[in-house]
Amino acid sequence: MLKGKNILLGITGSIAAYKSPLIIRELIKLGSNVKAIMTPAALEFITKLTISNLTKSPVISDMFEKDNQTSGAWHIHLAHWSDAMLIAPCTATTISRLATGLCDSALSTVAIALPKGKPLIIAPAMDCDMWANPITQNNVQIIKEFGVKVIPPEEGELASGLKGSGRLASVDSIITFLDNVFSSSPEEGKKDFKKSKIFEVKIKQEESKDPADALEIEQAVQMPINTISDAVEKDKWSAELEYTKLKNSEQQDKKKV
Repeated sequence: MLKGKNILLGITGSIAAYKSPLIIRELIKLGSNVKAIMTPAALEFITKLTISNLTKSPVISDMFEKDNQTSGAWHIHLAHWSDAMLIAPCTATTISRLATGLCDSALSTVAIALPKGKPLIIAPAMDCDMWANPITQNNVQIIKEFGVKVIPPEEGELASGLKGSGRLASVDSIITFLDNVFSSSPEEGKKDFKKSKIFEVKIKQEESKDPADALEIEQAVQMPINTISDAVEKDKWSAELEYTKLKNSEQQDKKKV
C-alpha cells in the first residue's frame, strides 16, 4: 500500500529521533517518496545532512528560511504534495501544538495545513511520567477527536533510565500502522478482503455442504482483521453464519417432532 505514496515525515526533539533515518529507509524500500520537516529541537539530536541524504530532498526546519520563500506558500504546496504526514518521534510539545492549532514551527504549520482527508499520524516518544501526565493525555484525546491517528508508545527502558510506557514504537510497528491507514480506505479494503483467507472460507461455505468445513469456518471467524472494510465484512458474515445456524437448528427440531 505504501508504494508510490508521498509521505511527509515530521521529526521532533526527542532522543528517539535517531530512529527517523530507519523509518525513512524502510519507506523508501517500500517504494514511498519521502520528504522531511524537522523542528529546531530535532536538530540537536540528528542533522539535516543525514535526513537530506536519505530522502534526496531538502529538509525544512525554519518557516522563514530564505530558500523556502522562493516557492511562495511552500507549506501549502508541501501539505498538498503529501498523501499522509507522519510525525515520528512526536514530543509532548508538538502534541500540545497540534491540540491547540499553534503554528509557531514549520512542522506544526504544515500539519495544520493538511487538506481534509489526508491522514496525520503521530508516534509519541517521551519519558513515562510525561506520557502519563493528564495534560499530555488530554491533548492526545483532543487530537484523536480531530482525526489524528496515534501510534501508541511502547513500554520498556527509557533514555532516563526509568522503565515504563513512552518509548517510540518500533520501526516495523510504525510502518505497519501507516500501511494499514492506506489499506483501510473503502476501495482498498474491499480488494484486501477478496484476497483474504476469510473470503476464501466464505466461498467454501457457500459451495460446500461438507460438515468437515465447519471447523475451518469457525477458525476464520476468529481471525484477526487488518482493515475497517474487513471488520464490516466480517461482522456481516458472522451475522449471516449465526442466522444460518439458527435456521438449520430449527429445521432439525421440526424433523424430530
